[in-house]
Amino acid sequence: MQNLPVGSLVIGKEAIITGLGGFEASVQGLWAFVATSALKPRDLSHRGTLALQAGRILGGHAQRAYAGTYRTNGHVISLRIETWLWNPLADSSSLFGVGPGSPDVYHYEAEVDPVFMSGEMTSQAAPGLKLTAALMKICDLDGAY
Repeated sequence: MQNLPVGSLVIGKEAIITGLGGFEASVQGLWAFVATSALKPRDLSHRGTLALQAGRILGGHAQRAYAGTYRTNGHVISLRIETWLWNPLADSSSLFGVGPGSPDVYHYEAEVDPVFMSGEMTSQAAPGLKLTAALMKICDLDGAY
C-alpha cells in the first residue's frame, strides 16, 4: 500500500486526502481548467473542463479534447493529459504553441485541495517551457455542488 497520511481513506485507486485545513477532499469530480499559454503567459484565458474519476481524465473545450490519467501521492496530484484538435473548423495551436491539429501531451502537478488546485504544466512538445494552470472544482461526480 502507498504511504498515505494517517487517517486517509482509500477507495479503489482513489485516495481521500485528509488533514487539509479540516477538509476531506477527493480529487474525483468535474473541474474547471484555466491556464496561461505560450503566447499569453500572464493571462489565464484558456479554459476547459476535466472529469477526474478512478485515475482517468476526460475533458475538453470548444476546440480540443483531453484524455489521460492522474495519480495522487500524499498531498500531490500528477496529471498526464493527451490533447488533440477535435473541431475541424478550428485552427488554434495548443497552449504551448504546437501547431493547429498537432496533438500534445501535458504534465501537470499541484498540491491536492478540495476546491482549488494551482500548479505548473509542462509539455512534451515544448521542453523547458512551464505554464501556470489551475483547477477549480465544479461538482462531485454524483452531481453534488
